[in-house]
Amino acid sequence: MASTVSVSKGIFVFKNGAKAASKKSRKKSKVRESPFSDSLWYKSYASLWSKIEAKTQDLNNEMFSSVLSNLVNYIRECYKSPVTEVPAAALLTGINMPDHSAQFKTLKKEVKEHISPHVATLNGEDCQNLKYLVENMINQLIKDENQSSDEDDSDTDTCHIKKSQCNFSLLQSWYEDLYIFTKSESSPKKQKTKSSKKVIVVIIPDFEGFSPKVLQDFILIASSYINVLPFVFVFGVATSLAAVHRSLPCHVSSKVNIQVFNSSPSYAMLEHFSYGNAMALCKRKNINSVLVEFNHDDFENVRRFLSFRKLVESESPENKILLLTDDDYFRKVLKKEIKKITKYIANLHLFLKCLQILVCDLPKAPLGKQVRELYSFAVSSNITESQEYKECFQLLSFQSKEELCSKIKKISGLLANNIETSEWESSEIVEIIGELNVYIEKMNNLTLNKVEEMETEDVVIEQMDRKQLKDKLLSLSKQSKPMNNFEKFRLKVLDFLSEKFRLYLLEPTNFYFHEIFFFNDISVQNHIIGCHRAAIHTALNDPHFYLQCSCCEIANDSIILQSMPDISIVYKLHLECGKMINLYDWLQSFLSIVDPQEIDDDSKPKVDPQLQARFTQAVAELEYLGFIKSSKRKTDHVARLTWGG
Repeated sequence: MASTVSVSKGIFVFKNGAKAASKKSRKKSKVRESPFSDSLWYKSYASLWSKIEAKTQDLNNEMFSSVLSNLVNYIRECYKSPVTEVPAAALLTGINMPDHSAQFKTLKKEVKEHISPHVATLNGEDCQNLKYLVENMINQLIKDENQSSDEDDSDTDTCHIKKSQCNFSLLQSWYEDLYIFTKSESSPKKQKTKSSKKVIVVIIPDFEGFSPKVLQDFILIASSYINVLPFVFVFGVATSLAAVHRSLPCHVSSKVNIQVFNSSPSYAMLEHFSYGNAMALCKRKNINSVLVEFNHDDFENVRRFLSFRKLVESESPENKILLLTDDDYFRKVLKKEIKKITKYIANLHLFLKCLQILVCDLPKAPLGKQVRELYSFAVSSNITESQEYKECFQLLSFQSKEELCSKIKKISGLLANNIETSEWESSEIVEIIGELNVYIEKMNNLTLNKVEEMETEDVVIEQMDRKQLKDKLLSLSKQSKPMNNFEKFRLKVLDFLSEKFRLYLLEPTNFYFHEIFFFNDISVQNHIIGCHRAAIHTALNDPHFYLQCSCCEIANDSIILQSMPDISIVYKLHLECGKMINLYDWLQSFLSIVDPQEIDDDSKPKVDPQLQARFTQAVAELEYLGFIKSSKRKTDHVARLTWGG
C-alpha cells in the first residue's frame, strides 16, 4: 500500500526527495505517548502481554492455518466425485474472534490463488432480499473475470451488466461460455474446451446476520443448478451449528452437504492489570525490583484485596497494626506470601500434567482429556474433593498392571525432565521420583497369587421364605471380596498419588494475595459472553454499564436521562409501549426528554429538523437490531417484536 493514504483521490508532492512519514513511525510514536507507559502495572502488563501475544499468535496461526488448509482441501476435493447436494462448509469462528473478517479475506485469497478465480463474498446488510443477493453475487463473479481478462487483452472492453439482467440464467450462460465443451454441426461429439471447470465459491461470513428466508430461497435455487453451476458455500458461524439448523429447515438442509470446521477462540488479560500497580507482582520473577518501586498508594492497593483481610485476622494484635500501618513490614510479609504462591503455581502446573496422564484415557473422561480442562477445574474449585476426581480414581482402581505401570513411568519421566526448570526444592522432587521408581520396580516383580476362595455357607432355599432368602443374600453381598497381591499394591500406589495431588493441587483461594495471579472471570465474561439479546438489552437500558460515564449513571432502570444516547432513550420509551407504537406519540415523548422547551413552546409550529433526524436515526437503528418493524396495517405505527410485542 502507498505510504500516503487519502480519503479522496489526490496528488501529493514531496520536494527535494522528501518522503512522507511511514506508518511504522507513526505507530511507534503513538505507543511512546501512551498515558500509562510510566505506570508500574502497565510495564508488567506490557512485558507479560508481549510474551502471551507471541505465543497466542503462533497458536492462532498454527490452528487457523490447519483449519484453512483443511477448508481449502475440502473445496478442492468436493467435486472430484458426482454430487447431488451443494457442498457447504460451516466454519465455527466463535463470538470472540478478533480478526473474523481477516480470516475470510485470507480464505478468499487462498481460494482464488489455488482453486478457483470465481469467489463471491456476501454480507447480510447488502443482501436484504433475494434480488439484491443475486445481483451482488453475479456482479462480483463477472466483474472479477472481466478484470482478469482485461489484463490479458487491453483491447477488450469491460461489459457492463444491467441489474435487470442479473439472474441465474445469465450466470449459467456466462459459465458455459467459459468452460463447457463446444460442439460442431457435423459431429455431436465434444470438440474442444477452454480449460478445466472451476467451482463457484460463495462465502457468507456472517451467517447469523442473513435473513433466513433469503438464504433458504438462494440455496433452493442454487441446488437446482448444481448440474451446470458447481456451487460451494462457506458459512461463517459465530455461535454454534444449531444456528444453521434453526435457519435451514429440513427441506432446505437436505439440499446441502455441510462439513463443519472449527477455529480457535480468543483470550482476555487487560482487565486484570487495570486494577492497579498491585498486579505488577504477577511477573513472579524480579519481585524485589517491583516492590522497591512501590509507594504507599501501591501498598494500599494491595490491602484492598479480600484475602488481605483473612491475613490480618489470622495475625496477633501487634502484627495486625503493623500490617495496616507499616509499609516496610508489609513489604516483607508480601514478599514471603508471593514466594509461597509462585511455588504453588509451579507445583500446580506440573502436577496437573501428572494428573492428566492418569485420567486422559478414562471412559467418558470425567475430568476431561486436556490439561486446560484440568487447569480450569483446579483454579475454580478444590479438584481433589470433587465427585469427578473420586470417579476417576475409582476407574483407575480397575486398571491393569501394564496400563498402570506405563502411566507411572510417564509421570516419573515428566518429573525428572522438570527438575532443572522447576521452582521446587530439588530434594522434594527427587524424593517423589525415587518413590515412584520403587513402585515401578516392585510392580514389575509382582506375582499374582491366587486368592483362596471364601467359604460360604450353603443356602438351603427350601427351608427359607422369601424375606429370609433376601436378607441372607444381602448379607453375603456385603462381605468384602479378598484382593490378590496386585490389587493390594495398586491400591497402595493410587493412595500415594492421591496424597500428593491433595498436597499440591490446592484451591488458589487458600493462599493470601491470590488475586494477583488469579482473577474471577465473571467480570470478563460479562463483556464477551455470547448472550447477545441480554447484552444488547443491558447496553440500551443502562448505557453506564458499558460506557462507565457519570452522565449516564442511574439509580434504577425506569429513569431516562437527557444525556443518554438517542437510541437508549428511544429504546427505554418503547419498553413502555404495547404491541403497536404510534410514531408521533413516540416522537413527542422523545422530545420531552431531549429538549423539553420544544414541547412547551407553542410558538414553534414545527419540530426542529435536527431533533427529528436524531429520532428517525434512532428508530432506524432499533429496527435494524430487530426490536421493531414497520406496520402494513397502520403506516404511522410500528410493531414491537420483543418482550410481549
